[in-house]
Amino acid sequence: MPFGQIRHERRLVVLSRFKHRPKKDAGIPIAAVKRAFIGTKLKYLLNPDANILRVDGTEELAGKMLAHDPDLKDDLSTPYLKEGNFGTNALTELLQEIMVAGLPGKNLKVGDQWTYRTEHRTDLTVIELKFTYAGLEKHLGHDCARIEIDGNVTSSTNRGDLPPEMPIPKVHGQVTGSLWLDIKLEMLVERTTVEERQTVMQAPGPMTFSEKRTVTTKLIKVED
Repeated sequence: MPFGQIRHERRLVVLSRFKHRPKKDAGIPIAAVKRAFIGTKLKYLLNPDANILRVDGTEELAGKMLAHDPDLKDDLSTPYLKEGNFGTNALTELLQEIMVAGLPGKNLKVGDQWTYRTEHRTDLTVIELKFTYAGLEKHLGHDCARIEIDGNVTSSTNRGDLPPEMPIPKVHGQVTGSLWLDIKLEMLVERTTVEERQTVMQAPGPMTFSEKRTVTTKLIKVED
């Protein structure tokens, strides 16, 4: 099947679910950061080439982060946390992570594979994904191409904006999932990925975080 130029959605709704209660977020910045995404709507303004011009929703996310863990207000790292997790670069990377990326511009047959690599400045990781074309099927009322996803997460060697006194966290993990692409609209209908990772931070002392997250993106509607 042929793949053409992908037309990306103009709006994205990010929803997250976490099992732990908010009162347990205090003193755990990563918990407050992730919980801030629950129920938050992010609006992206893209140009015709799908380059991101503006992201709306940053201040709401930062406000929710501080509401879940007020101690972060006096934390010297809060400006870094805010920009690193909710700045334009971070939210751009979030959109790139859940869109269709790296599609080969050729006809595909069942079993064809390709890879796509992204480096994330926000959490200093590299994600390498392998996509496998699994065939055509009906999904959510659309005629779709189903594509399987498999990949890994590792630490980046690029420090980005990390303060010089802080060592780069050691990260390793795996990503699995599937996506469905409408072959007529050339738009993502649904994408679901499960990512499991372990992060080891060395400052101020050795700390290990284990994280499992499921991200589902669905096409809600198409607007001009």
